[in-house]
Amino acid sequence: MKAIKFLSMMLCLVVSMVFAACGDDDGGEPDGSGDSPTGGAGGSGDIVKYPVAESIDMGLSVCWASWNMGENSEFGINKRFGWGDIGLGGSSLDDFPCPFPPENISGTEYDIATQRWGDGWRLPQDSEFSELWYNSDISIGEYNGTLYYKFISKINGNVIYLPLNDQVYYWCCYWTGNLYDKDTRKAIARHFDESASTPDFWWSYLNRDTKICIRPVYEQAKCETLEAEDIKAKTATLQGILSLTASNNAEEVGFYISELLSDIENPTQQTRRVDATIKDKSVSSEVENLDRNKDYYFRVY
Repeated sequence: MKAIKFLSMMLCLVVSMVFAACGDDDGGEPDGSGDSPTGGAGGSGDIVKYPVAESIDMGLSVCWASWNMGENSEFGINKRFGWGDIGLGGSSLDDFPCPFPPENISGTEYDIATQRWGDGWRLPQDSEFSELWYNSDISIGEYNGTLYYKFISKINGNVIYLPLNDQVYYWCCYWTGNLYDKDTRKAIARHFDESASTPDFWWSYLNRDTKICIRPVYEQAKCETLEAEDIKAKTATLQGILSLTASNNAEEVGFYISELLSDIENPTQQTRRVDATIKDKSVSSEVENLDRNKDYYFRVY
């Protein structure tokens, strides 16, 4: 059996032996400067500006904003929003964002970070709050009368602050993009204990129209090609995975495949393409009519 050859971020395969490849779309860096998106607020028709924060690389799967949505400094905590509110407000639960909302609004038309700060910015997933928590050294402090949780990355030492307001229970909560599956009137938030001597958090399941803080994350649109499965004489199932941003915005997904590495690095109209299906963030496609014991290169696009 031939070994896998690592060439220019591509993995070579031999049909009926080993299949693997990789391909990434860096998607560029976020721009935290310049004019921010504008739009109505509170249903009044007024135009407001939400300054775009800096994205802080904590060494995790996503970057974290340096300040809360609607603020312009890392300790600002005056702006609060309902779940699915893109800055237009609402008068009933059905306005946050609709009577039958999706299970996950991150990166969608109902995500205020995406709509106001642009593609790549979105509400964090509940799992991404966990990732931040367990990969940070956390302490509690106070700045000019504002309590905060300080997160120092265990991976690269970068820092973000989550400000808290202990006047009202809800004001120590931050929205995730996840609907609460046991009661769809509610969505999932993280509550950071403002009264604890050591940092602590718990989950809060709040009515969707509850106004609390939002700390966006930034995720590049990217894809990764995984090892193939069901490898046979002339067929194999190619697999990949998309970031949530890529999954939400992908208009077309598939695989390039060729016997020539150059065709994969710089595909042309003649490069063979195989359409793929998306389920959640997973991508797969069965490729056929391969020749036995030939080397092929491929990557997801």
